[in-house]
Amino acid sequence: MSTLKKTEQNEINTLSSTLLSTLDEKKFFGKLSSFIAKKVNADNSFVFLVLEDKSTKLMVENGKKAKGTKIMSAGEGPSGHVVRTKSPYFSNNVKRDPLFSGESYGEDINAELIIPVAHEGIMVATIHFQMKGVEKTFTIDQLALAKEILNTQTIPVSNMKMYLAAKNLNDALSKKIDNLIQDKEKRIETGGAYKALEPDFNYQSKEMSVLIDLADKLSQVDGPVLIQGESATGKELVAKRIHCRSERKDRPFLVVSASSFTEENLEIELFGIEGLNPSGKLMVRPGIFERANGGTVVIKGLSRLNSNIQSRLIQLISSKKINRVSGHAPVSTNVRIIATDQNEIEELMDKEVISKELIYFFNSIRVPGLKERQEDIELLATKFLNGTRTGEEQKTLAPGVVKALTEYSWPGNIRELRNTMEQAYLLAEGRVIEKAHLAKRVIENKGMQEEKDLSPISYTGMTLGDLERLHICDTLDHTQGNKTKTAKILGITVKTLYNKLHSYGMIHPKV
Repeated sequence: MSTLKKTEQNEINTLSSTLLSTLDEKKFFGKLSSFIAKKVNADNSFVFLVLEDKSTKLMVENGKKAKGTKIMSAGEGPSGHVVRTKSPYFSNNVKRDPLFSGESYGEDINAELIIPVAHEGIMVATIHFQMKGVEKTFTIDQLALAKEILNTQTIPVSNMKMYLAAKNLNDALSKKIDNLIQDKEKRIETGGAYKALEPDFNYQSKEMSVLIDLADKLSQVDGPVLIQGESATGKELVAKRIHCRSERKDRPFLVVSASSFTEENLEIELFGIEGLNPSGKLMVRPGIFERANGGTVVIKGLSRLNSNIQSRLIQLISSKKINRVSGHAPVSTNVRIIATDQNEIEELMDKEVISKELIYFFNSIRVPGLKERQEDIELLATKFLNGTRTGEEQKTLAPGVVKALTEYSWPGNIRELRNTMEQAYLLAEGRVIEKAHLAKRVIENKGMQEEKDLSPISYTGMTLGDLERLHICDTLDHTQGNKTKTAKILGITVKTLYNKLHSYGMIHPKV
């Protein structure tokens, strides 16, 4: 039977409206606890908020925000008991009640009533009421009245529970993000972030032996390096080896691809940006060169850098200082720059894609294409075929397959070989890879045919020099002016090709 008077219904409705109008948990429970305290004639009231781990935190005292911070472990004290049992509790002699033995009460506090605030079995808070003086005690009727009032506020309590759940989730995510940021900053400061592991190289060819030997020598020199070579030849792996064998090996190794950004965004990514936020506070976003301080930055696609970024690189290499975008003061940073590009230096300089002032800073090495290291093809093919497989899972290459692989030109280099072998493994039902399991282009050797498919030269009376010039020009036409590819087909260096073109008057040397 309800103990509420009909005249109190308006007050209950007003309380509901008030509680529904706020999402401030302190105001919410301040209003709720004060209302019930008045109805049960309590002298004091306070509220403990139930946290995710079932511990409780003092939040409200006598309708107002609690002055101090008091947190009770899960199951500890009167609030912990009520949270665990999800049932109300009261004592009219707190000084002798073991449940209250750890609490600190004034001489005049004699009785305490605690009711749980829950919704759908989820504990939200505990509300505590106290009586002063030995003559004042709580009764079962007062407990029933407190519970009845609380039951009239089911909708407001449900809203508050959902709000607190969302808030706790947001706080947890924010804390996790802050921890990740702090951990990242800490690792950057100590050099632990982006630490590179030295890659393994599988080779037996002379070309690769020369390259690896040169790379190891360059690792002992701290200047910029330009690594040239066709797509998918392993330029980034060579850069990583140089870094891992240098004194910077324990510092960051960061890679940025110029083709992944617009010119404006690439500049910000490399050099950072600073400016004022709407409140007037200076906001700074460090670029890769700052984040990699002490380490190595690999720029993939040197020829894609505009003249402004090239000038900034010259400043960095010369002074070990950068200016952030929109920044006013230079920032010191000590990084080694390794750049990669598919084009030859002579071609880049001839087309004025890269300034001579910048290119002269770089030591240059070239990674051979797969067709230039035929001795390595079988070794690499077997590695890609079996990967980490062991025992009966491994497959072998038939002799005809090895011959087809070595005769193919591999325009897609390592990437194409890897994909070819992974596909062959899936197609072969037995343990031997046959020629039929290879891609059609490899079997028909179309990659090599494309380079050999030049127009035949009919006989005509001409000197050997004229014949050489005609052949070079025809090859240039066939490659659509690509001097790097032309030099490879002719079997000469790009520098030799340029010298011959100069002698023909087709390219004027620059002063």
